[in-house]
Amino acid sequence: MIVYSKLCRLHNTFAGRSAAWLACHVRDVEALGSNPSAPTTFKILDMGQLERVKVIYSGCVQGVGFRFTARRLAARMGLAGFVKNSPDGKVLLVLEGDRAQIESCIETISGEMDDYIRKRDVKWEDPTGEFNAFDIRF
Repeated sequence: MIVYSKLCRLHNTFAGRSAAWLACHVRDVEALGSNPSAPTTFKILDMGQLERVKVIYSGCVQGVGFRFTARRLAARMGLAGFVKNSPDGKVLLVLEGDRAQIESCIETISGEMDDYIRKRDVKWEDPTGEFNAFDIRF
């Protein structure tokens, strides 16, 4: 683990790397690492440790804050990827990062949004390392 205070010195080392290469684990999201008792930490993942999943949620999942919930949780867990509403009323979620973090994120989303989810299709895929962060796509 690398403590937040070292981030500035390491910026040039990590510049241009994808989230597949660098997964952020932020314990102090709102203070953005300014809390010494809960420092922001980073864990380096190589492609062998990286996992990717595509999840399609159906039900009443649009217009209920689903994408914003997914973005908040994915960012908190240091995952990269995107979430997007589909024209057919479903929501597509793609995550890359540590498998345990991905599984935790999926379960937490399902727990928080359970009243709106009718079905969840999970498909594990080969990681691509294409993402630098987690975004909401339109």
